[in-house]
Amino acid sequence: MRFGFVNKTLLLTMSLVCGACSLYQSDGRKFLEKQALQYSRSASVNSQGCGSEMMGEDWLKTSETDNADVYSNDSIDFTLRVVPRMTQGSFHCTYQFASVQEMIERTESAIDLTLEQIALGLVP
Repeated sequence: MRFGFVNKTLLLTMSLVCGACSLYQSDGRKFLEKQALQYSRSASVNSQGCGSEMMGEDWLKTSETDNADVYSNDSIDFTLRVVPRMTQGSFHCTYQFASVQEMIERTESAIDLTLEQIALGLVP
């Protein structure tokens, strides 16, 4: 009888401790959760990659923010290139969208993703 009481107490204690583990949020866990949220937000932004080659005259500036300039190309449907202002170079990321509406709605996400490339040190 006493053995069953000890087992139940031990089981209850372990479940409480393990339950508390899932409530603990380390800096690493917070970072991964943030990255997952950003990835899910960016999943609809189809990145074609980043590079540093010079853009031709066929890329025309369509908008700008304090941090980046956005270009489009009439010969490539639903495509944007985001050029961060802080790089002072030809670094840019290119994004392809399914429609004009999606391109307009996701431009801010494309800018954020491009700036994250710089923040994470992924710029060559």
